[in-house]
Amino acid sequence: MLNRDTNTAFVEFANTTKDSVESVTIKFKDQNIGLQTLTLDTDASVPTTLKILDQETIGYLEFTYSGDQGKFESVEIKFTLPKAKVTDPKAIKLGRYANNEWTYYVPSNIEDKGTYYLFTVEVPGFSYYAVVNFKEIIENEEDLINSDMDKNEILKITVDSNVNKDNNYLEEDYNNIIISKTDKESNRNSLYWIIGIILILGIIFGLYLYLKNKPKNPGFSFNSNNVKQDIQKPSL
Repeated sequence: MLNRDTNTAFVEFANTTKDSVESVTIKFKDQNIGLQTLTLDTDASVPTTLKILDQETIGYLEFTYSGDQGKFESVEIKFTLPKAKVTDPKAIKLGRYANNEWTYYVPSNIEDKGTYYLFTVEVPGFSYYAVVNFKEIIENEEDLINSDMDKNEILKITVDSNVNKDNNYLEEDYNNIIISKTDKESNRNSLYWIIGIILILGIIFGLYLYLKNKPKNPGFSFNSNNVKQDIQKPSL
């Protein structure tokens, strides 16, 4: 139940297993919020058509608020996860379903509590929520070719729900990408070789023209027309 005289309401939930929502803090735009209620279903029955298929989902939540969410200034949700469920705490995000799509929110704070992590996330309102171990999705092949991922990382990329998820398909797609990447690098190297050869030929041609047009040393010349030779008669 939410009934506060100020513009802030705080709700704490039972979370003995440290595997659920710890608390919710709501800041309102004004103080006249009246009597409202907020309920939480930690085992929400999300319709199949709304379930997340391209991320690793740890669990679904459903908040139900009885008032006007347009009066919210901000909503802060704190939830916990046992370390046994978390490989990388920085990969954990809170997904919210609204306007026919899932939007993922990054925790503003992550606290190591020994046996579990405490995550703090700011969200715009209430709806279906999903705690996910988020993986970045590269949507086009060009980005994937230009990425620095190795084969193992590429095969971890989750595909969209309308794409065949068969492992053989992924292997084949990866091989095509690697071939494309190799061809691209080969073409780039060939271009460098061609530029280098052109530069060398240009230098050789320039040297040839220089030597051809270089002034020659005049030295000495012999002209028979300018030489007089005395012919002596033999003596008797």
